[in-house]
Amino acid sequence: EGPAAGDSLGTDQEVPFERWNDVLDTLSGTCPPLYGVLVDSTALLRGDYVLICTDNDMFKALVTRDGNKNVLLGAIRSVTGRNHRIGVKRSSGAPAADPLAAFLQNSRAQGLDVEFKD
Repeated sequence: EGPAAGDSLGTDQEVPFERWNDVLDTLSGTCPPLYGVLVDSTALLRGDYVLICTDNDMFKALVTRDGNKNVLLGAIRSVTGRNHRIGVKRSSGAPAADPLAAFLQNSRAQGLDVEFKD
């Protein structure tokens, strides 16, 4: 059997965070902007860290504002039942997607009206 999300892992062993989509589902209701920048992300567990794998440059700016880090940590805790620290791990080195386009697409997918004004 592989390690469960609650098991203690070696500090350098990274395993996929199988319940990351549950965290994203929680964020979709508690912090839609954060959900929007993380919707295409994945995550790994390494010890007490949840390493968020994303190339979205808006994530770092957004997570440090308005208490969003605590919202994210709370969503992770609600899924895992444990306190974790978060880190960011760049995906394969592919060029970052246009964060504004991704945000607009995700907003529309959630049924929000998006208007452009000159």
